Amino acid sequence: MVSALTISLALYLFLIIVPGYMSLIIAGYPSEKVSFVKILIRGALIFLFVNLIIIHFGDENTIEAFMSILKEGKVINSSFLYKTISYIFITGVIFGFLQLLFDFTLVWYIKKELKFFTPLRILQKNTIDVSPGDSLKRLFTCYRIANKRPLVKIYLGSKQDEMILTGEVLGFKWNGHEHILLKDTNSLKIAWLDIGTCKAIEFLNLKDLINESLGNKTKNSRKEKGEILDMIHPGLSEYFLDENGNKKCAPAE
Repeated sequence: MVSALTISLALYLFLIIVPGYMSLIIAGYPSEKVSFVKILIRGALIFLFVNLIIIHFGDENTIEAFMSILKEGKVINSSFLYKTISYIFITGVIFGFLQLLFDFTLVWYIKKELKFFTPLRILQKNTIDVSPGDSLKRLFTCYRIANKRPLVKIYLGSKQDEMILTGEVLGFKWNGHEHILLKDTNSLKIAWLDIGTCKAIEFLNLKDLINESLGNKTKNSRKEKGEILDMIHPGLSEYFLDENGNKKCAPAE
């Protein structure tokens, strides 16, 4: 009896903790910010979801085999156990990807659509944008939408030994820790750089995100040409384009 309970408990923990952790990492959570409570909640939701699917859509033999595993730790059919584990893991992966998709697609789409229905929007021209999310992910995603590569100036080190790198960003990864793949302009060397070591990142080619192909044929030229800039920050296109959609001259340094 004790051994059966031990097996059941170990199986419960395995089928909750591992898929829960895997799902959160795939969703883009840094590993150091994934708490045990978050893992348990996500894993329990995944486990409950698979339970409901098996109980509602499985036949009598399937349900009997499943319940014997949960209650007694007894494996009637080893192939069924492997299938159940794979179903739970696959569900965890799907949950992670769905959250990632939600963060980058649905939230942006809703925010973009809602701003057209905000009352008295004309009075909100100079408001500050306050919203949850990762600014770097958003910015790099906007470059990806525009099919452009960011040209950046990165500041490293302290005041005494400050180092500045200028180059083209070839890639951005954020699972666990945020890194960029940078091609240095001067040396042409390519290296992964930990974002956590950077003091500041200056984007030098934001104007490349302006959609020049639209021309100035419509009344909403600035809004249409600067749509991606406004996805980075509401009203950002106003700093680069005039009312007719023409690029503003850069101020003299």
